[in-house]
Amino acid sequence: MCGIAGCLYNDEKKFIENNRIIKNIALSLQHRGPDNLGYYYNRKKKLIFSHNRLSILDLSNKASQPFKSSSGNKIISYNGEIYNHLKIREFLKDNKFKINWKTSADTETLVECIDKIGLDKTLKKVCGMFSFALWDKKSENLYLVRDRYGEKPLYFFNHNESFFFTSEIGQLNKFLGNKLILDQSSINEFLNYNYIPGPNSVYQKVKKVLPGTYIEIKFIKNKITKRVINYWKPKQFIITKNILNVKKENNYINDFEKIIKDVVKDSLISDVPTGIFLSSGVDSSLIASIARIVTQKKINTFSLGVVKNNDYNELKASEKIAKYLNSNHHSFQIREKEIINNLEDALDSYDEPFADSSQILTFLLCKKSRKYIKVALTGDGGDELFGGYNRHFLIYYLEKNMKLLGINSFNNIFIKKLLSGIVSIIPQALLSSFFAYGSDKYKKMKNISQFSSENNLYQMLISNNNEIEINSLLKNNLVRKSILFGVKNDSFLSKIMLSDVKNYLPDDILVKIDRSSMAFGLESRSPLLDLRVYDFAKKLPNNLRFKNFQGKFFLREVLKKYVPKNILPTKKRGFSFSVRDMLRKKTFINWSQKFLSPKIIEKNRFLNHKNFNKLIELHLSGKRDYSNTIWSLLVLQNWLKKRNFLN
Repeated sequence: MCGIAGCLYNDEKKFIENNRIIKNIALSLQHRGPDNLGYYYNRKKKLIFSHNRLSILDLSNKASQPFKSSSGNKIISYNGEIYNHLKIREFLKDNKFKINWKTSADTETLVECIDKIGLDKTLKKVCGMFSFALWDKKSENLYLVRDRYGEKPLYFFNHNESFFFTSEIGQLNKFLGNKLILDQSSINEFLNYNYIPGPNSVYQKVKKVLPGTYIEIKFIKNKITKRVINYWKPKQFIITKNILNVKKENNYINDFEKIIKDVVKDSLISDVPTGIFLSSGVDSSLIASIARIVTQKKINTFSLGVVKNNDYNELKASEKIAKYLNSNHHSFQIREKEIINNLEDALDSYDEPFADSSQILTFLLCKKSRKYIKVALTGDGGDELFGGYNRHFLIYYLEKNMKLLGINSFNNIFIKKLLSGIVSIIPQALLSSFFAYGSDKYKKMKNISQFSSENNLYQMLISNNNEIEINSLLKNNLVRKSILFGVKNDSFLSKIMLSDVKNYLPDDILVKIDRSSMAFGLESRSPLLDLRVYDFAKKLPNNLRFKNFQGKFFLREVLKKYVPKNILPTKKRGFSFSVRDMLRKKTFINWSQKFLSPKIIEKNRFLNHKNFNKLIELHLSGKRDYSNTIWSLLVLQNWLKKRNFLN
């Protein structure tokens, strides 16, 4: 895992200025790659690459980057891991490509494969996570490439007729002489989702390379031209046809076991200490169980929980699983004071406003685990591919019963009335017993019963804040874009699962683990996001995803073969902390005042200051609960102040 940056320019006079900018960006990325800092300059072709290295495979200086292919035709600055790189070397050998390998690093494998068979064919073969810049000397093209799910970040922008790219945009505005302009629509979307959806960023002219995409850049007649190629698209992976045959079900399980064993084995390849984040949930427990089998060594596992808070503490459950797996287990207990003490550092590790509250505990888990390991495997991806979110199985059962009534669409007026009626009779205490942060879920369900369309319903399902509340605080109203993917005839469940893969996964889940881990030079890997797992999951019948009013039924059935059912938790707990409870703490209130005081709020040109101050007063009085909205605004204010936008 690393940090990359660089630029392509057209005027020799710009070299000194661009070199200064790239060096500043590279220095700011040292947390991503603390082991080595390297540069590649080609003044003749007007190109600069930088690379901050986190050494994982082949720790020698020979594997440092930027890296040149043996032919000298390709230069790469690469961030990520290619898990099947040894198999790719075998492929190159079998196809009579003679390569005198200089290192055992996947960087060399990647650049040599591209040099020998081309970028497009290489991208079809590689399994892993990556973002990289590639310079082709022959064509004089620059390529920016991002992995299929967007596990690794990559931004690009034009500045003074030059083209730049970077892994993060933390202090970018400062390096460019404070010339970047904030994007109002992106900030509005942040307040809606708690993250900024790609391809946009917090700045108007800074964009993200989208997952599964590469961009070809070159100068033609002194002008920058860009060609965007979408090399991979997640397709519909819900099969409506169910299977009832037990033998066929066992065949699915056996096939998946073979795949996941290969994937986890490949994911464990490393020349540095590795471990597994064990939450006690299905996904991480499965990864840990498989890792124990495929490795010859005793595995390291890590868990974290908040003391005296059962809703946010999985330590007892994870300790039982770790004991059964006989792992070297590290169980970190933290108190609320430690959360508050680390809040600012956790928020500052994000290069854009980001307000998924589970980021704090993820940050602390990475911070504490880094003392023991340099690579951590996670269970990310299981919810998206195997139907693990509450919205998935609720919609599954609703659609199942809709068919019995002859109703094919959620746009049906009867369904709207039915949802509204169901929500009105569910006691809040009952909802709390089913879900983590029950009162928050109750509030959300009351809101979504007023949906106007399928797209609007999906927006409400994934939005953390109420649209009316947000619009009352904004000078310019939020405009919700259509983000529901899938063809017209797909089921609503099909559409939201596909949309989660294209929206929520890359812009929330993967941002959270990347920024939290890379803040400490810790590489995180997600085996369930391997292409081989996706190819299996997209063919899985619905009734192997959902059963007994639970999602991820299939993964639970696989896990039963490795861990006794009686030590697995039945209730899904959230890896977060209660924002509502935290906002009532005196120490938290005192800390937040430097971002939320009326004088500071007045400096935010996007907000309706009077309405926000009224909202704060109502919340503090106990008359209304605006916890989620206040948390989002606190995160935004912290980000703006740290980057001198509130002066």
